[in-house]
Amino acid sequence: MQNYKKIIILENQSIKKGLKVLSNSVIKCLIVVSVKKKVVGTITDGDIRRSLLRGKTLKTKLKDIYNKKFTYFYDNDFNKNQIQREFEKFK
Repeated sequence: MQNYKKIIILENQSIKKGLKVLSNSVIKCLIVVSVKKKVVGTITDGDIRRSLLRGKTLKTKLKDIYNKKFTYFYDNDFNKNQIQREFEKFK
């Protein structure tokens, strides 16, 4: 797996910056953090495309469009079956 630091982006960055980071990432999902380094959400290229279709611009801040309802697992507290059930539950 790639270094997770490469997929972290600040919520006050622009959509344009998010697209640049996504284009250089193997994982097509970014972890959005606040200036205090707290995880606040995730963002994908699909989230960005939908926001642009709704009239947002490349200068729009990621904090205006990121996914606040995300699912996460702790490294030492999950198994493959549990992850599979969660993905099936939320499609």
